[in-house]
Amino acid sequence: MLDAAASTDVQSRLLYYALGTAINCPYSCSNVPCISKDMGISKDMVTSELELSYIHVMRGWQVLESDILSSGFDIVDFDLAPEPGCRSYESRTQVYHDLNKLFDEAITQKKSATLIEKVRASKAFAKALLEGVTDLREYLEDTQKVHTSLISDDVVQDYKRSCSSLLADLGISFDEAGFNNFMDKYVVHDQEEVRAIILTECNFWQQAIRERINFYDEVRLEITFVSKDEPWQVGLTGNLEAGTKAEINTHSRHRFTKGQCKYLASHEVAGHALQFAARERKISEGKLESYTGIVSIFNPDIAVSEGLAQTVPYFVAEETAFEPSFRVAKRLRELRDILIHNAHLMAETGKDIDECVYYCLSRSPFLTDAEVRTNVLERLESPLLKSYMACYAPWFLLFRQYIARMKGNNKSLNDLLCRLYLDFPLVEDVRRTLA
Repeated sequence: MLDAAASTDVQSRLLYYALGTAINCPYSCSNVPCISKDMGISKDMVTSELELSYIHVMRGWQVLESDILSSGFDIVDFDLAPEPGCRSYESRTQVYHDLNKLFDEAITQKKSATLIEKVRASKAFAKALLEGVTDLREYLEDTQKVHTSLISDDVVQDYKRSCSSLLADLGISFDEAGFNNFMDKYVVHDQEEVRAIILTECNFWQQAIRERINFYDEVRLEITFVSKDEPWQVGLTGNLEAGTKAEINTHSRHRFTKGQCKYLASHEVAGHALQFAARERKISEGKLESYTGIVSIFNPDIAVSEGLAQTVPYFVAEETAFEPSFRVAKRLRELRDILIHNAHLMAETGKDIDECVYYCLSRSPFLTDAEVRTNVLERLESPLLKSYMACYAPWFLLFRQYIARMKGNNKSLNDLLCRLYLDFPLVEDVRRTLA
């Protein structure tokens, strides 16, 4: 979501919260959206008692973390479920007890595999908050469907060589001096110009998706710009009353390159916001189960969403067609995510933090000590970031490699896009397709 020029405090917060940095969700039984004719909610799809219990548990957990414990993170990042109500909790132990009960009932009653995936992930996160993460492999598999393995150095070197080559095409070296040269040349200083580029690119990428799948003519998606002296750069919110909103903070404390403006539009808006606007539309029409509208970044459907958002450009065009500054910014971000993913796993297995930092800096001179150190340490300390951020690089590579294999097979690529934007398939099914 941010390029290498972003400040450390932004990197330490917003790179983690692509789906909810600036979101507060103070739910109560009285203010959760209810079914009404004005909202256009169809009642054709009946919500089972178990599904309703999941919705109420997650909302109650959100209230506990935000209003009682003041945890500083959200449990529910999007609430697109029309049914009102939530449970009341005084402790995480109570939440964990109810999630365990829900999971056992879902298995016994042979409920939807998607519901089981979501309850399993929520249960794993609740347990991590109570006890810490005792088995990293099991935790990441349960929450993000991620295998805990280092990305090979062959892949790392391929991306490093690609970054060096793309920068050389711009007359820029892949070293510290080159970083300063790159920023001097491509940073956009005027806020109005930043907003104009982002808005143009939002329209471009959304239209590119619509041309490839039979998408809705209209969805409730609002893009707004603000200028706030705060560390967050993008905030996405969504509910059945207001639809989906992408709020982009272009304050001067944030530095935007031309390439980053294009990347932000493809990732945050055409990737995440458009997908969740479609989900809101399907739920409101009664064509998708309500519980799928409870979106949490520690659930595996977010891993798929991140993989999609990172590869939207590759779905819709050949990489050689990308504008050069965008192509470089995208590749640099991809290398960054791969390196910090590996550094995190190295630290989890006992490697010294200085060794982990050196590993990254020796492979990308466009990274800084503070950026890498902050990212790795926060992943070590936070069960939420340990889960969520672990999905970025592995799921990106799964998507990217699939697109490469399907090169020229536009039907297969468009079919997958349609499933991801409109059908919201089981995460395990997506993983099998990509593999």
